Amino acid sequence: MAEETSGTAPGEKLDRRMTASPERMSATEDDDDSREEDARSDDDTHGEASGTDEGDGDDAEGADGDEGDDEDEDDEEEEPALKYERLGGIAHQFLQKDSASTLAYANQRLALGTHGGMLHILDLSGQHIKSLRAHSASVLDISMDAAGDFIATASIDGQVVVHSLSGAETPSFNMKRPVRTVALEPNFAKSSTRSLVSGGMAGNLVLHEKGWLGYKETILHSGEGPIWQVRWRDNLIAWANDLGVKIYDTHSQIRITFIERPADSPRADLFKCTLHWQDESTLLIGPPPPRVFPRSSSKSPRSSSWTA
Repeated sequence: MAEETSGTAPGEKLDRRMTASPERMSATEDDDDSREEDARSDDDTHGEASGTDEGDGDDAEGADGDEGDDEDEDDEEEEPALKYERLGGIAHQFLQKDSASTLAYANQRLALGTHGGMLHILDLSGQHIKSLRAHSASVLDISMDAAGDFIATASIDGQVVVHSLSGAETPSFNMKRPVRTVALEPNFAKSSTRSLVSGGMAGNLVLHEKGWLGYKETILHSGEGPIWQVRWRDNLIAWANDLGVKIYDTHSQIRITFIERPADSPRADLFKCTLHWQDESTLLIGPPPPRVFPRSSSKSPRSSSWTA
């Protein structure tokens, strides 16, 4: 009787658990399968996305490479700003035992000065026109008039000499100190005064003008160190010293402009200042960075400004 009224036998409990577990296990397995499928679909989605990103990266890299190639091609195809050609003729013969110190150009002619004091006149093909023993030391600067018939030279020997290619006139001036620069007035050959201006280590900017009794000298500026370069265009004379660049108007006979030398400029004695009148209204100043002086529409550049 005890066995009949007692609870379910252990074997029955086990059987009940076993009969109930397959349904639950099948539901669990379905859940696991769905999770695995979701996981696989997520992996596929991530894979496709990463593949797309990689493809996009490759395309971007390819585009950048194409742009770089285009830029390289543009650089290669760009023509130089200046075309160079070796000077022919016999010019090289003059420099076998001497070395060039300065060069000037006017009216299809080249004037070549040397450290030996020689002055050689050549045409643009390098053919020899004339040679002169101009000085006893290095020629430091050359100035030619617009026609190219008169050539002025300045030398470390303290002399300024004006040479004529068509006549015997050769005026010279002993400045007693090394002369760094010289400039002829633009229409020297046609001018009655035959003016020129020079300067150097003495620190004086001197205007030489021809009169009835010969040349007279007028000091236009002094007291600010050596005159490193002077250039003359139209009625304007520009010169450079240790403090900067100044411009003198020969018509009004006054100094009209001063451009102060930048504080960070290299030493003037080691890096020569270069002046060039690009035209009647623009003065270029070096060494780099160059400065450009645009002249206003008025007669003098007093109201104009300088820009780098």
